[in-house]
Amino acid sequence: MWLMVSRVVQGFGTSFTNVAVFKQIDHISTSDVSQHINFNTAEIFVQRPAMLSARYNNDQERGKALDHALSGVSVGLPIGPIFGGRLYHYFGKPVPFLILARLSLIDGCGQY
Repeated sequence: MWLMVSRVVQGFGTSFTNVAVFKQIDHISTSDVSQHINFNTAEIFVQRPAMLSARYNNDQERGKALDHALSGVSVGLPIGPIFGGRLYHYFGKPVPFLILARLSLIDGCGQY
């Protein structure tokens, strides 16, 4: 809930203070759901592979899961800023944040 709200406010924020405060709320709320949407480098390359390794006991399944997860990261990291920049350029500042808010809502609903 807070993750979605903070991203909507960041999209429509008009002052640096407003965006900075809600960016901190964004980081706090993603640490609460650390197994879902959080793009800290340490979590992507250390915590998530460890969680996948703990979940999959079979070496074959573990290898496939790690392959899919790290391939997604490898594709998403270089494409994400380009995609977000294009959205910002052509559709305005709120659009990338609204898309992230929608993804946060979908992820939140998927948890329950």
